[in-house]
Amino acid sequence: MRDADFRVLEAAGNLESVDPEVDRRIRSSRVLTSFRTWDKALRNELARLRAHRLGKGPEKYLRPGDPEWDGIRTAQAAAQCEDPLEGELLIEREKWAYLERLESGHYFDLEALASYALKLRILERRALFEAERGEASYRTAYTEILDAAEAPSAAGRGA
Repeated sequence: MRDADFRVLEAAGNLESVDPEVDRRIRSSRVLTSFRTWDKALRNELARLRAHRLGKGPEKYLRPGDPEWDGIRTAQAAAQCEDPLEGELLIEREKWAYLERLESGHYFDLEALASYALKLRILERRALFEAERGEASYRTAYTEILDAAEAPSAAGRGA
């Protein structure tokens, strides 16, 4: 493999980089460029949905990027899941499916390898999911939020 191709594959692990050299490497791959656009649209839509649910503005969480309708649709579907783990798993499945579409017609070229590198990242993240630990963490966070929301109300009644 040429050194330049290896550097492109390395960039697959750093899609959020603002380094101009990493950005140049990402833009040299159609798969990496398309996936970064998709992922950014997904993240921006998730930020909008979460901010709306919390009654806050999403502006400080948004990153510049073009809309990508499949990414937006995926965020909306994930946000509607009752179980946070179910939403995360949906996102990971949709990432995989998007990469499958991007690698169509590529067999063992740089684009196929870029897709493979991104799929490995999906598998690594998926391996970190533990249903029981995730559920416990969710319940703890949920309880803390409810307790924090009730605390100002209780203090106001005592005054």
